[in-house]
Amino acid sequence: MTAAIIQPSFAAGELSPFLYGRVDLAKFHVGARTMLNMFVHPHGGASNRPGTHFIGEVDDSSKRHRLIDFKFRASPGGQNYVLVFGDFTMQVVMFNGTTWGFVESSPGVRFTLATPYALADLPTLKYVQSADTMTLTHPNYAPRKLTRTGHAAWTLTALTFAPLTPAPTNLAIVSGASSIIVVTAINNANGEESLPSQASSAGTAFSWTSVQGCSNYNVYKQKGSIFGFVAQVQTTSWTDANIDPDIGNTPPGLRNPFGNGKLTSVAVQAGGSGYIAPTVKAIDQSGTGATFGVTLSGNVIASVSVLTQGQNYSPNVTLQVSDGGGSGAVIQLNWAGDGDPDGLYFNVGSATVLAGGSGYHSGAYAVIYTSRSTIARAPARSWWRPSRPTPRPFRSARPISSSGSSSPARRPCRRPYGPRSPAPSTT
Repeated sequence: MTAAIIQPSFAAGELSPFLYGRVDLAKFHVGARTMLNMFVHPHGGASNRPGTHFIGEVDDSSKRHRLIDFKFRASPGGQNYVLVFGDFTMQVVMFNGTTWGFVESSPGVRFTLATPYALADLPTLKYVQSADTMTLTHPNYAPRKLTRTGHAAWTLTALTFAPLTPAPTNLAIVSGASSIIVVTAINNANGEESLPSQASSAGTAFSWTSVQGCSNYNVYKQKGSIFGFVAQVQTTSWTDANIDPDIGNTPPGLRNPFGNGKLTSVAVQAGGSGYIAPTVKAIDQSGTGATFGVTLSGNVIASVSVLTQGQNYSPNVTLQVSDGGGSGAVIQLNWAGDGDPDGLYFNVGSATVLAGGSGYHSGAYAVIYTSRSTIARAPARSWWRPSRPTPRPFRSARPISSSGSSSPARRPCRRPYGPRSPAPSTT
């Protein structure tokens, strides 16, 4: 006989099948097995999901599109939109207070914005909105900013992760040959510091071309492979008075958190001679994470391998070879695009050894220095791995048998990755 029960609320929503027998739980009495196309309200009630309304045909009905809501203002004045992303296109649907419809740039002409996003990449497009600006990111594209200034006025621009103030140019030596420097400009209006200029040759007195809107310049002097702050001047010249640089204060760097810029390979065209333990440095203002290995053959550099590709490397990265017992090797990077449709990032396709040097020994490891003094090391051995294997997930609990009995759920106990603890000593 069927027993009628009173369901006072649906506040618990759909219950997991694992809770079907948990009559002792309070949520069991305010939940449901299935709630298809239903909305659960905070006060416990439930209602049907509203249906859809045909507004108009998209630009190409043979292809799937993605809808993204854009809420500028929750008023009846027509400030809510639906962005219709298609294959390299975006159209706009607007609610004008009474009805929905496609936005037109002119009577009878539907507004369409060209985008770089291919149809296959739309499902993984990420976004976040603030006021009239939406930021769009995707692993295969440079991050972009979508801005609304009117119903039919939308712009899509690539984000720039660098100061807008231009760097000083024409850095030249006036006299001497003792120091290597870079110079940055300070914007008078907002205090923004530019990226550094190209590094100078060795000198003592220097000059450079002034930057419009900038009256102050920071000078950074090289110490080892790092440039540290030495002075701020109000002129376009500076003379070194044997000042020791502060390497804890380095010039600004260009770092794109969404960039690729990976180092992929290095090709040796001349191996030099006399190497014992060469060290390869990749010096760049924005890149980080790359490590290298060096293979010698009779004290000659036979090959340079990329152990870890890193990211965010710019076309200004340089490779330098040094050795405790050798010197003189120089490697030139050869750049290639990394597949970014916007052409903003590059990979190292190969590297050329311009000079092999001499006196290097075996047992090399690779080191990379960035402008922020971040250091990563990795042994230059073929068995080194950059990461540990991913642990397998636990097995699920055993299901209830047809007879109604069940076995306790078991979860395997696995030893964490790492060395085993030593066995306790006995006496």
